[in-house]
Amino acid sequence: MKREESQYVDVLLPLAMPVALTYRVPEGMVVREGVRVVVPLRKTSRYVGLVWGFRATPPGAEELVSAVETVIDEAPIVTEEQRRLWEWMAKYYMCTLGEVYKCAMPAGLKLERESVVRLRPDCPRGVMPLSEGQQRTLFLVERRGEISLEKLLQELGKGEGMRWLKQLVRLRLLTVEDRVVGGGGQRYETYVYLEEEYAEEQAFVQMLGGLTRAPTQEKVMSAFLQLLHAGGFSLHAGVPKKQLLAAARVNAGVLASLAQKKIIREQRVSVSRFAGEALREAPLPELSDAQQRGLDSIRQLLSEGRPVLLHGVTGSGKTEIYIRLLAECLSRGQRALYLLPEIALTAQLALRLRRVFGNRVGLYHSKQSDAEREELYEILLGQPTAADAPDVRIVLGARSALFLPHRDLGLIIVDEEHESSYKQHSPTPRYQGRDVALYMAKEYGCGIVLGSATPSLESYSNAERGRFGLVELTERYGEALLPAVEIVDVREAHRRNEMHGHISRRLFEAVEDALTLGNQVILFQNRRGYAPYLQCEACGWVPTCEHCDVSLTYHRDSEALVCHYCGEHQPLHSVCGACGSSQLAMRGLGTQRVEEELQQLLPGVRVARLDLDSTKGKHGAARIIEQFTEGEIDVLVGTQMVTKGLDFKRVQVVGILDADSLLRMPEFRASERAYQLMAQVGGRAGRHQEAGRVLIQAVDVGSPVLSWVKENDYQAFYRHQILERYEYDYPPYVRLVRITLRHRDVCLLQQVSEAFGEVLRIRFGERVLGPQSPLVSRVREYFLMELLVKLPRSARGMEDRCYIEGCIASTHRVPEYRQVQFWVDADPM
Repeated sequence: MKREESQYVDVLLPLAMPVALTYRVPEGMVVREGVRVVVPLRKTSRYVGLVWGFRATPPGAEELVSAVETVIDEAPIVTEEQRRLWEWMAKYYMCTLGEVYKCAMPAGLKLERESVVRLRPDCPRGVMPLSEGQQRTLFLVERRGEISLEKLLQELGKGEGMRWLKQLVRLRLLTVEDRVVGGGGQRYETYVYLEEEYAEEQAFVQMLGGLTRAPTQEKVMSAFLQLLHAGGFSLHAGVPKKQLLAAARVNAGVLASLAQKKIIREQRVSVSRFAGEALREAPLPELSDAQQRGLDSIRQLLSEGRPVLLHGVTGSGKTEIYIRLLAECLSRGQRALYLLPEIALTAQLALRLRRVFGNRVGLYHSKQSDAEREELYEILLGQPTAADAPDVRIVLGARSALFLPHRDLGLIIVDEEHESSYKQHSPTPRYQGRDVALYMAKEYGCGIVLGSATPSLESYSNAERGRFGLVELTERYGEALLPAVEIVDVREAHRRNEMHGHISRRLFEAVEDALTLGNQVILFQNRRGYAPYLQCEACGWVPTCEHCDVSLTYHRDSEALVCHYCGEHQPLHSVCGACGSSQLAMRGLGTQRVEEELQQLLPGVRVARLDLDSTKGKHGAARIIEQFTEGEIDVLVGTQMVTKGLDFKRVQVVGILDADSLLRMPEFRASERAYQLMAQVGGRAGRHQEAGRVLIQAVDVGSPVLSWVKENDYQAFYRHQILERYEYDYPPYVRLVRITLRHRDVCLLQQVSEAFGEVLRIRFGERVLGPQSPLVSRVREYFLMELLVKLPRSARGMEDRCYIEGCIASTHRVPEYRQVQFWVDADPM
């Protein structure tokens, strides 16, 4: 029996289930591994799943096995490489395959189920008395014919709406059914074609001559011919209707007249969302001697099959080297994946890449529509739905681009490899994009280059041990120099009365000087909002979130107090909630407050913010970055979004307003993150010919981290930190697994956490830290407890992970512990 004709299949559902479910294949139905199928689950639910495998017999009783209802695809929509990646991720990141599937597949291809409410065909109208709520529910359904359960409950209210609906279902007036929804759908455009009679040159000329008495129609057909010639097309091809109307400067009525004469016809055609105007490809960028030496070294290391760490100072021209590597990859007939840590970076880099590679560059990130991501997935799979879809050879994207069906993959570039944004924190799987890329490079047999001016300790340690090849660029491209770094003692500035709000006189004068010369400024404050908290000066009361154990941040633009964990909004208090005093003071510094202080100090200067609040919407960040690049903004105030690989020609001064907030984070990576953030944002200054300045405001001016940043001494930073990691047994010398337990009952949570920790200590002993409450111990009404397990770096890593999963499963077998949630985070950041 062929596998495609097997009687039973295992189907992977996008749910947190430990195994794929087995279904019977009806007689005559042909299925293949990797295709989507519609299957029942329980009595009324329908799900779209992936066929994951075949089996000759079911795992249980035959009569209990449900049948596959529908096969959606003719060809598989996941490749063998993707399947192996998903299976590895499920094991390494300790989650289910269904959770990986839900994370990896674009929303448009998941085709998830939706509950729909309809009138029953045999609905006995007007027979029985109904309550006002029941009548309202029935009216909403009757008015629309059918309505999704979600929309119905939005209009009625979740609690009462569900009660009324259940009553109407019991009365046999309404029915609730599942249907499959999703898919971005194809994009269509109307094209104009010649009727076959006129699609030959001689016939077309005769037809055109016959239109001399209808000059408007003649103008349209002349424009039609010009558009075909401009595109290099024959008379059998079509042109977009919109383009033809614009070129001929006529309305649609003229085309209708030509169609009545049987000269032209209109036809809706499936078109690609990525098929723009063909771009003229520019030559490759010239390399400096240092860049050329770096490129040669990378080529050699890649030919040896080794991952490469490219450690180049800010402004050293790493991107130009990447472009050369991409060109060589494409010349071999292969494809490439170029990863960036932030969506905000894609627009600027996409322009640079498309100048060289044209429409062969495709973008993939979460700010795109479901339909755009679905179409790129299909293009890469080799199953494009539009005939004009471009041949995408380079994918530029955020970490989600790892999950695309990469065929003929020859190169992976992980730019800014140190960035914590490569780590997914929620939902499961909580994967590290850089590490998944390294696994993929091994699995696909392709080259991989990790690049950074401030490499992570793990990556640099791998280079020192010979696991990675190391290539270093120690000088900036062209005649640019590294910026001069100054440390400003904030306490001393306060003592001398030299602070303008939160900006010291030295920083203010540097900003003024730069703006006077027509240059630009970046100010970095890693806290959004206006003030991190409000405090009563009489009694010390601080407004906190009702659902989380955190203070509320004041946002000036909405005049509200906002929780950055659950999103709760409260109106700004005018009096203290404890003592009634009106002496409420803003404490701390957010980007909105910096923006306001600058506008007061420098009226007329164009100031903008780049943070999570100012970049909402698909093109929010790209718009602000473009305005700053074009010189429409003088000073850019931002959170860590301004630190990440952006290239601005006119930035002369960078100010870091509160270095102490970076240095005081209570976790073992605090010094590494502080160094990376300050070195990276400082690297935005003076990237071209004019020398730049970086001013760092701090109270703890004796911190060694500030000294390393000032001297641009990565080696001193690395040596100090790696010794500390070795002494206290932290990565890269061990692998960490953090387990977070969640429950609404803090006493039960404490009890379960203690019991779970004891079970872990049976195997790991003193390598188990905790349980303890995290810094924020309650989020969205759930109390939290954490345990940290230090796994030795050994061949038993997967066994250790299986043991942890077994401990969780055995804890859940205790009836009173079943409601406690476990979140597992391998390699937490």
